[in-house]
Amino acid sequence: MEQTKKKNGIAAVIIGVILSYLLSTFFFKTSVEEKLAKWATNINKTCPTMVDEFTQIDSVAVPKGSRTIKYYYSISNIDEENLDLDIAYTEMREVLLNGIKTSSELKILKDNDVTFDYLYFNKNREKLMEISISPAEYK
Repeated sequence: MEQTKKKNGIAAVIIGVILSYLLSTFFFKTSVEEKLAKWATNINKTCPTMVDEFTQIDSVAVPKGSRTIKYYYSISNIDEENLDLDIAYTEMREVLLNGIKTSSELKILKDNDVTFDYLYFNKNREKLMEISISPAEYK
């Protein structure tokens, strides 16, 4: 139950961040790649930000010339020894994919075949998992 609240909170923050991007950049006549890069720059001005009691968004990146959004998160206050990363990956992937599929706010990104990458790190900056959701998966 607590993990579901956390996952829904993460999905809501991600959708909110993307919505702010859509409102601020997609009304200008620039390439999708340029819009994504500008959005990442603006979001990074607010980072780091706690998403919930365990998750902090550290930064957002858009590799130059790509249609990929990379979200970098730090996870803290968890018992890593008892964390089953396979289960966490499967559950988070499902929540994120469902959020992308059902979000009308992400329509313009989905119409432009944006890939969503989510990278999670522990307090020592060791990668715990990476979830990538491609246009083929959410269309």
